[in-house]
Amino acid sequence: EGKGGGEARAAKRRNLAVVEAKELGVIYASTGERALNGASVVLRTGEIVGLFGRNESGKTTLARAITNQVPVISGSVRFKGYETGSEPSIPYWICALSAALAAVILNAARLVHSLPDKGTSLKQALIRNQRDQQPSHPGIVLAQLLYKFLTETGCWDQIYFIMFAFLVLISEFLIRHIRHQRRCADISRRVVHITSEDNPGRRDFRDEWSIRKALFKEMPMRMTEEQKEARALCLLKAGKLQLYDREGNPWGDAERYLDSDVKLARCSGGQRHLIYVLSKLAAEPEVVVADEILVGLDLPTQARMLTILQYMVTVRNVALLYISTDANPFDFLCQRVLFMQNGRITAEGTPMEIMHGSKLKAIQEYLGAMRENARRTSHLGNLREELFKSVKSVRVLMQEAFGKVPTHM
Repeated sequence: EGKGGGEARAAKRRNLAVVEAKELGVIYASTGERALNGASVVLRTGEIVGLFGRNESGKTTLARAITNQVPVISGSVRFKGYETGSEPSIPYWICALSAALAAVILNAARLVHSLPDKGTSLKQALIRNQRDQQPSHPGIVLAQLLYKFLTETGCWDQIYFIMFAFLVLISEFLIRHIRHQRRCADISRRVVHITSEDNPGRRDFRDEWSIRKALFKEMPMRMTEEQKEARALCLLKAGKLQLYDREGNPWGDAERYLDSDVKLARCSGGQRHLIYVLSKLAAEPEVVVADEILVGLDLPTQARMLTILQYMVTVRNVALLYISTDANPFDFLCQRVLFMQNGRITAEGTPMEIMHGSKLKAIQEYLGAMRENARRTSHLGNLREELFKSVKSVRVLMQEAFGKVPTHM
């Protein structure tokens, strides 16, 4: 019974909906173009969702909307039940505590006011002004009139109540704001968008940075330097980063790249992109939105990267949205497949249902052209072969890099 309960809990963790995007609408202010028109997607832990479609169908905009990079004009995005763009509600005990603190402060002020010989500085100034009978500042005169009015009418209790309510509202606002900022920071760390657009390997990393610094940049702060070093080494080996000298001969290995602080300026565009992708995965994300991340990588590295992604999903329970114009790997990579057209998800199902059984004309035309190109280049067959070659060694290295399966999922 205990074993069965553990398996049930593990299955529940694997099928937890962590991101729920419903009826998203996005319009780019610069062009006025509607990029998303009611797109919806659910990402679950331990599952790879493949998304494909023609250029300008809205795939990248959907990725940006999910990761809070573009404003959403309609619909909602929820991460673990919370809307990413809204402030979460506050527990009642926090409001009660704020009210109690405000009551203590205001009662203390009221007690000081009631003392016969220890009035407030304002009260002393008003009494001194009356005694001296000298012209005073207009502000003192106004305060004197207000003080006289409140004293004669007995409105101090109402003033205390208003101040009390005001302090409660201010404290609630501050708590909401702080919690919202922390949640936004948590979402940006837990939901990662990995893309090849705008060459992020050069945009986000400076030439003078070392490979070590680039990989350490996103790692959790709780890790020690030795742990970061071990993870970076295993990731470089899993991705099989290899630099070359000017004659085209292999130069150095993963240990040397880290120990010698090799600069990113020494790396090519594809090598920097590989380091960029590995650095994002090193941050231990719970959700990965991978948008054309194989662009710029050679065939063996593409196969190793797919194996790394499979490990993150199957072993570490990461939820993965895999976006690509090349849907050929979806058959052996994904559990669900989505087709996007004109800013909407127009088809959803298993790889068999979408890739081989769809009646939608747009999907048939797209897949027909894609498969014809794959037959001419033999890319898919070569990719499968490389993937099978690398799967065992890559999974061993990833296990060394990340250690135990996370318990927070």
